[in-house]
Amino acid sequence: MGHWTTPYESRKHLSVDEQIKCCSAERTLSKVVPVERYEVGGIAQVFFLPQDDIKVWVSQYDLGHEKHISGTRYPKKPDTTE
Repeated sequence: MGHWTTPYESRKHLSVDEQIKCCSAERTLSKVVPVERYEVGGIAQVFFLPQDDIKVWVSQYDLGHEKHISGTRYPKKPDTTE
C-alpha cells in the first residue's frame, strides 16, 4: 500500500511521476485472518479496514444486501452540504 509523505500543496507543481519519486512511500503487509462463515458458490470479498484490519467474506450478495452474511452496510458518505 502506498501513501503520500508530503501534503499536496507542497508537491502540486510536480508531474505525477515526479510526485511519486519524491513524495510517496510504500509498505507491504502480511496478515493471516479468518474467513467468516461462507456460502458455497459465493465470491470472495476482502475489506481493508482502519488500523490494518482485514475482513474476508464469501457471499453471493453484495455488501448491504439484506442476505449478505455479514449484516454490514456500506458506510455513508459524510454530508458535505452544511
